[in-house]
Amino acid sequence: MIMAKNSEDAAKISRKGGGGSREYMQSFQDGRSRAGCDSCGFDMRRPDDYGSEKDKSRSENHCSTCYVNGKYVHKAKDLSEFVSLAVQDLADQRGQSTGKLKLTLKKELKNLPRWK
Repeated sequence: MIMAKNSEDAAKISRKGGGGSREYMQSFQDGRSRAGCDSCGFDMRRPDDYGSEKDKSRSENHCSTCYVNGKYVHKAKDLSEFVSLAVQDLADQRGQSTGKLKLTLKKELKNLPRWK
């Protein structure tokens, strides 16, 4: 382990990196934290992961699979309907099978802001 002797050395060490992906470290340096979609829970890390508002600005609360141009892609009245409508899109997004994902979604999404 490298120990810094002073603040100048500490700055040099921190610029060299210390683990984590380049994208994560860049987000950390920029003062941003990773966000999860309020609808499906997807961990949004890259700019393309975020949905868009009506004015084409980035939605900070929803992913691009769930929210485009200020509207929900899957127009569901409740969580059960959302899972039925969105499971294939979410399985593709996450690289999972629909059967297992359906069970996981029903269990985990009920605590997200859209479904409370």
